[in-house]
Amino acid sequence: MTIHSEVIKKIPFFQNQPKEFVAFIAAELKTAKFKQESFIYYEGETVDKMYFLYKGLAGFVIPTRSDGFLFYSVAEVGDMIGLVDLIPFRHA
Repeated sequence: MTIHSEVIKKIPFFQNQPKEFVAFIAAELKTAKFKQESFIYYEGETVDKMYFLYKGLAGFVIPTRSDGFLFYSVAEVGDMIGLVDLIPFRHA
């Protein structure tokens, strides 16, 4: 957990969690770096990773008919990306 301790401190998801849980997840963390204006994943792709943003910003965009993009949300340091796609949602 020492390798990722500074990252973990920035992520609200890990705050107030049992140390055992944090240690288990931290052991599985891998660093990924994305270039500015690149895409993490595209609509319709199977999402098999969850990302914790610890530096920079990530935008959620919708393609437009004019070959552009419309920003509809921004992820900031501490936010998770991909969680909704990884955890199935059940309607009551």
